[in-house]
Amino acid sequence: MDFQLTEDQRMLISTVQSFTKKDSTVERVRQMRDADIGWDKKVWRKMGELGWLGVPFSESVGGIGGSFTDAGLIIEQLGTTLVPEPYVPSVIVAGLTLSNYGTEAQQQEYLPGLIEGQTSLALAYVEKDSRYDVAHVDTRAKKSGSDYELTGRKEWVLNGQAADHILVSARTGGSTRDREGVSLFVVPRNAPGVKIKTVALMDSQKAAFIELEGVKVGKDALIGPEGGARAILDRAQDYGAAAAA
Repeated sequence: MDFQLTEDQRMLISTVQSFTKKDSTVERVRQMRDADIGWDKKVWRKMGELGWLGVPFSESVGGIGGSFTDAGLIIEQLGTTLVPEPYVPSVIVAGLTLSNYGTEAQQQEYLPGLIEGQTSLALAYVEKDSRYDVAHVDTRAKKSGSDYELTGRKEWVLNGQAADHILVSARTGGSTRDREGVSLFVVPRNAPGVKIKTVALMDSQKAAFIELEGVKVGKDALIGPEGGARAILDRAQDYGAAAAA
């Protein structure tokens, strides 16, 4: 296996290193602790302009068409000064989930804004006592005609305090701990019935507790097959764990 970096990858690392040293020192992280969302939307847009947010996405949605390794090189450098912008939860976890499992219409609707740094995403799957088991889901998605009505509560949603759209797991069949019957939906943060509470994490970053009270979404909000989200969420966890490492 060849572990040598390409010239383009070395240039990418150099560019991100320059950014972290000049524009996002650890001191900026300390200043961001008291910000409403814990990060700076202007910096996020700059990351979009530099092309970093589009690295792992296809050119068909405005991305660069790079690899997970390319994105990992960016994340590694951002980690050296604890850059607070939500690259991992928004681009790697939620973004790649949409890229891998969303319909073409969903990808065209949600990914270009993310890639440009105009919007951000989050994945909400953790619930009370779930211990990060993606199949432990009490949140329900009840069929209402051709639509769905979501009711439940999600905890510790990374970037949930700021995300424009939130990918929410909800049960469309079975009981709380059944391995099947979990579905995944795209929910706008401003949808009626969505309540978001910002919480502080131990590392000084922000996250959210999210309540859903009869939140209605169309069938076009469903990501992947109904009841088949467990494998999707497992892969999302894998991406997040690899990126965090």
